[in-house]
Amino acid sequence: MIILAKRKKRSGRHRTRIRKDRHKKRHKKKGKDKAEKQKPESRKKKRASKEKNHVLNAEFKARRRKQDIIFVTFIILFTLVVLGGYYLYYIYGDTSDGANDDTSALNDENNGASDNGGDHTNSNTIEWHSYDEGLKLSKSQNKPVMIDFYFDGCYWCDELDKNTYSDSRVIEKAKNFVSIKLDIYETDAYDGQGLAIKYDVQGCPTIVFLNVQGNEVNRVGGYEDANQFLADMDEALNKS
Repeated sequence: MIILAKRKKRSGRHRTRIRKDRHKKRHKKKGKDKAEKQKPESRKKKRASKEKNHVLNAEFKARRRKQDIIFVTFIILFTLVVLGGYYLYYIYGDTSDGANDDTSALNDENNGASDNGGDHTNSNTIEWHSYDEGLKLSKSQNKPVMIDFYFDGCYWCDELDKNTYSDSRVIEKAKNFVSIKLDIYETDAYDGQGLAIKYDVQGCPTIVFLNVQGNEVNRVGGYEDANQFLADMDEALNKS
């Protein structure tokens, strides 16, 4: 009797386990069938969503890249325009007929100085000499040299002639120098560009002061009024 009871208990447990296994298999199969039905649709949706996101990202990157290129190009062009305008204003400035006439008169005066050996009787202007003549006078008179580099149409060169070189104090101080005026574009009487390169002229007007030995002792780049120019002349004399 005891053995029979144990067998019945075992058979009852076995039947319960079988029922549970059948229920799990049935439930698992239903879930699997349901997942298989839903799987193709979800894959299509995911694939379409990925493709859409990829297209949107590509369009956004292309738009952003285009905006960056436009911005950088604008900055470069703006910088070039500003620098170019400043350079043109510094070199050429606002020329006028009166300025050109004054420059032509100054050139005629310089040519006359070269022909007459630099003999100027007008004490109201600076005595300008040619390059070779000025260097010889510097050695013979033991005076430092003041070289003014200019070109026709240079606005600030004309302003320097009108306002600074016409000042009586500058004229008087210039007597301590041998003054030379050189057109950087002259090719007949002398090599203007060659001399500009020799003395490292970056723009006009440029005034280079040399001692008797021909060494540079001071330099003025650009326009200066009479007071500033007098200070630079004094500094050149002290270093000479």
